[in-house]
Amino acid sequence: MKIYIQRRVLLKKLIAATLSAAMLLMTAATSVYAEGEDYSDGDYWNNLCTGDAVISADQKTQCSAYIQYISNQSADLKTQLTKIESQRAEIADNIAEYAVKIQDYQAQADELNDDIALSMERYLLQKHRFLRYSPRWMRHRQKLILLKVKSK
Repeated sequence: MKIYIQRRVLLKKLIAATLSAAMLLMTAATSVYAEGEDYSDGDYWNNLCTGDAVISADQKTQCSAYIQYISNQSADLKTQLTKIESQRAEIADNIAEYAVKIQDYQAQADELNDDIALSMERYLLQKHRFLRYSPRWMRHRQKLILLKVKSK
């Protein structure tokens, strides 16, 4: 029973660690740009840089910087995705490894439980034989000793 509880706790910890790692990677900060431009309004920048309207030289420079920002952001996201996929594969390998260990521990626990049960059967058999073949006065004495031990 204790091994089963330990196995469940180990699996819960492993799942929590996996989820924590995934959440940490998802919230990783993207690149920060020092150009001073705010590219958070993607619709504005997309309309400005891809529209048919005539734009000034300053706006062309801003559009070039926006396109560079988008390509860098895309590269950063691809890098993050690659890292997440490699970590996911590593975690899957760890889960498989832990599952094998858990099965091994369970087999060991089952073997120990069988040994304990066999030892208990042998003890009870010896006790029964001792009481059966002992002289009458010894059997009564042994019963008294057993009662004292049980009462403690």
